[in-house]
Amino acid sequence: MKLVQHIVITAPIARVFDLVRSVDVHTATSSGIGGLAVGGRTSGLAEIGDVSVWSARFFGLRFKLATRVTALESPHHMTEILERGLFSEFGHIYTLRPLESGAVELTDAFHFRSPVGVVGALDLLRKS
Repeated sequence: MKLVQHIVITAPIARVFDLVRSVDVHTATSSGIGGLAVGGRTSGLAEIGDVSVWSARFFGLRFKLATRVTALESPHHMTEILERGLFSEFGHIYTLRPLESGAVELTDAFHFRSPVGVVGALDLLRKS
């Protein structure tokens, strides 16, 4: 499944880029699923190669997953993908585009594939 969101933000592009790669901002905005950074980079600004281990509630159960920053082109692009965890595939691609107005268009493309059936989910629970 792929979800794409376009957001226009009135701020300098460098500031928006830092907010996109801020582990602290991701923690604050994932409070609805109880998201916590519990390993690897747990605060500050993500850099290329950084791994963050996240704990969050999905489907009423707490899971861990680890993401790695695989591309970082300041201040226009960041990609993070699943290193290990609940999903068989998971990634975020953030693209920032300056607008003539001085604002920034942030495109957040999120894709994931759930594990296959209940057996896949139980296996991932065991490994978490």
